[in-house]
Amino acid sequence: MNASIAKARALVCACAEKQKENGIVVGTVVEIYKNLVRADECKLSDAAEREERQRFQREAIVGCRVLAGLLDSLCDEEAKKSLCERTAEVRRLSAAWLNAEKRQTVQKGAGR
Repeated sequence: MNASIAKARALVCACAEKQKENGIVVGTVVEIYKNLVRADECKLSDAAEREERQRFQREAIVGCRVLAGLLDSLCDEEAKKSLCERTAEVRRLSAAWLNAEKRQTVQKGAGR
């Protein structure tokens, strides 16, 4: 399993546990997880699917930024520190995944 997906799944569980009463936080983190799973399901052999995969990856990254803002304004300090660290890790891994695939696409294009 992709590391960003595994971390996102753990983040879903942590948010659900610590933010039971806050549906917007849980809903946001579930969307991040869904976008990463959708990205992982795209085939790399098709240019349109590669573009769709990168779109899902970008949506997950933006979702992490949104989640960090929500956590900052809606959570108590104890929950915020833990969840913000986890969110930052998912964002970092997702961005690394996206950037690696962009480099591969450029290298394949240059190799033609």
